[in-house]
Amino acid sequence: MKIGTRSAKMKKLLAVAALVACGAAGSASAATNLISDGDFSSRNLKGGYTIQNAIGSWVSRNGAGVEIGASGWYGLPSINAGGQNLEVNGKGFGDVYQNVNLTAGQRYVLTFLYGGRPGGGEQKLNVYAGNDLLTATPLTGSYGSWTSQSFSFIAKGGLTPIEFKSIATSGRASYGNAIANVSLSAVPEPASWGLMITGFGMVGGLLRRRKAAVRLAA
Repeated sequence: MKIGTRSAKMKKLLAVAALVACGAAGSASAATNLISDGDFSSRNLKGGYTIQNAIGSWVSRNGAGVEIGASGWYGLPSINAGGQNLEVNGKGFGDVYQNVNLTAGQRYVLTFLYGGRPGGGEQKLNVYAGNDLLTATPLTGSYGSWTSQSFSFIAKGGLTPIEFKSIATSGRASYGNAIANVSLSAVPEPASWGLMITGFGMVGGLLRRRKAAVRLAA
């Protein structure tokens, strides 16, 4: 076989292996957010706030309302482009959820930022995925700042409410339990990682063969 023909064939093999690796890496790293309006900025409130029974896909379960407003209004720093967040305690100790269609047996990761409102007193919050309580112990707000939260769970499938439920405390009923930047994504299947590793292994092996062929030709 001529060197030029061998080189061209090797390039094609490298391209195929690279596509396998990149395709698998893309599927493994894809983290589509299944939550709608997770930063609570779809409605620009221009520095104020609003309380309604439902705002977009977010719904009040207990009548305390869905309260969304500018983070500065709640004594918290702006943490996203819209500068807004959810306050679970709307007209009282609130219970806010959004239904998401999940695949049975699939593992998901829920992440969000949680903050305590200064002046609101004691604030506690539980988080649910359907009937599953994700918080082993209730969250307690860090007044005036955000803390990152992450929970992993295996879905039972179908429409599943992702729910933030405040706990009645000695604090002010309509103050606190702030939520921002909610994200829910599926965890990549092990097969995707295996395919990615195989692809990169193919690339490495072909590169070694190519270098050996070049040395022989020289």
